[in-house]
Amino acid sequence: MSRVAILTLPPTENYGGILQCFALKSYLESCECEVEIINLGKKNLNFFKSFVKTALKFIPFQNINNYKSDYKRELLLKPTLNFIFPNTSPKLTGDSELAKYFMENKFSHIIVGSDQVWRYKYGKEFFPNFFINFNIPCETKKIAFSASFGTSKWECDAVRDEVSGYLSNFDAISLREYDGVELCSKYFGINAPTHTCDPTLLNDTSLYLELCHNIPIDKKKLSTYVLDSRPSVNMLISDMANALNVNIGDIHQFGHRRSRKFRDDSLDEWLAVFRDSEFIITDSFHGMIFSIIFRKPFYVIVNNARGASRFESLLSLLGLTDRMIDPDTPVNIDELNSNLDYAKVIGSLDGFISLSKDFLQASLKTKS
Repeated sequence: MSRVAILTLPPTENYGGILQCFALKSYLESCECEVEIINLGKKNLNFFKSFVKTALKFIPFQNINNYKSDYKRELLLKPTLNFIFPNTSPKLTGDSELAKYFMENKFSHIIVGSDQVWRYKYGKEFFPNFFINFNIPCETKKIAFSASFGTSKWECDAVRDEVSGYLSNFDAISLREYDGVELCSKYFGINAPTHTCDPTLLNDTSLYLELCHNIPIDKKKLSTYVLDSRPSVNMLISDMANALNVNIGDIHQFGHRRSRKFRDDSLDEWLAVFRDSEFIITDSFHGMIFSIIFRKPFYVIVNNARGASRFESLLSLLGLTDRMIDPDTPVNIDELNSNLDYAKVIGSLDGFISLSKDFLQASLKTKS
């Protein structure tokens, strides 16, 4: 039996980040692997910055940089995380702690991914651990599965050569986006990395239905999962609701609640909205993914700050780029389509998933 360590952005308060880790773990277990999640600690925080971030979680009547709301969501989700990730390492911070743990535990494989683990902007406080810069036993196979740079450009040229050296030591590399494949090949000199799907697509919908089976069905005509609200986005949603014949008061907003007037959704409640909604509008990558998983008609509001290429890569593969809307560009609301024929995209989706499984299963073979 393969013994696999998953190294990813810590699954704490981000719904998509939690579920992609859970999905990869679940698929690996279906392949008869023993799986452990590495509890990675941030290594590049100085004392003052760490103190301020901690203080902001508790100081009342403020929510600077969303530290407080994110912490409250983390507390809400913690019981679920303890349940779905029973096999998790102690918190490991820095190269020496990671190296010691891997030397002691003798994993057959370490898998980096998925999500934006290779986006320097998001991972610099862990840098360069997501490139496996620390010592591990020579027999442990290094795999990157559906790793993402998040954008079409590398965000820190000063460490380009350093990252190239780390990547050259991987046994197998796959990227979640087309432009990530190109970036990895041309910028870091990696020979023909593979394009694979987000781990959440590896599993049958029943995996997620089981997670939310205790939530009563509550049908909703239109639900919105928006991470970055702004006037142009709110106006666009209002116009789209009118085009879909939905009253503004009947729109169900869910997911992240950064107002003190609302509470956050639990993980099962979040999934249940996708199960129960007739239509989804989102600016979230995993909001888009779970709309597809539950076969719901949807529109994606382009979120350039968080990385638009992630949306483009999958939607172009499935022939669904018409589901992307830029809130800062005029939109012909009359052309919005409330239907989405998944029968037309299922072949492309299934083929992509099959290729991704083949890559992962081949990578799980131990070194000769």
